[in-house]
Amino acid sequence: MQQDMELIREAIAAKIEGVADAGIVQRHERWAQRQDKFRARYEQDGKIKGWFVRRIRRRARVLTYAVNEVQHSWVIRGFRSFNDESASEIEFDRLIESIVEAFRADDTLGGTVITCTTPQAAGLQLNESAPVMFAGVLCHGAELELTTITLEGPDDEAPEYLRELYLNGDLIASSGDGDA
Repeated sequence: MQQDMELIREAIAAKIEGVADAGIVQRHERWAQRQDKFRARYEQDGKIKGWFVRRIRRRARVLTYAVNEVQHSWVIRGFRSFNDESASEIEFDRLIESIVEAFRADDTLGGTVITCTTPQAAGLQLNESAPVMFAGVLCHGAELELTTITLEGPDDEAPEYLRELYLNGDLIASSGDGDA
C-alpha cells in the first residue's frame, strides 16, 4: 500500500536524523541541473553531510489466503566531505555505526513495520564505503541497505493481531488449495 511505503520512508529518514551529526536527510534521491544547487541540498556547515533514501525492491509472499508478507528493500546513501587532517574516514565509520545502532535499537521503526530483520540480514547493512566525487567534492560515500517487513491483510484485522501472529510463527504459507 502506498501509504505504508510513505510511512516507512519517513520513519527511516527520521531514524537517521535522530543520530547526532547525521546531517541532512532527503526522503528521496535529489538532483539539480546546476552543481551549486545540487551541492546545497546536501551541504551543512560548509561541508557535504547528507543522505538520501531510495526504495529499490518490493516483494510480496503469501502467508495465508488473506495475508501477504511484504518486504521493501531500501538503499540509503550517505556522503561526507573528505578531510585527511581530521581522519574523516574514521569519523564517517563511527557515524555509520551509530546509525546502524539506532536501527538495531528500534527494529520496528516505532511500530511502522513488523521488523527489519530477515533470515538474510539483521537490520541495517553496510554494502559499501569508499571515496567518491559528489557534487564536485571529494567525499566518503556509503551505501546502506535495509529490508522492512509489513503485512497486507483484511482491513478489519487489527495490525497488532497480525503482527503477533507473524512473530509467533502462526501465519504459514498457503498451499494454494484454499487451506492455510
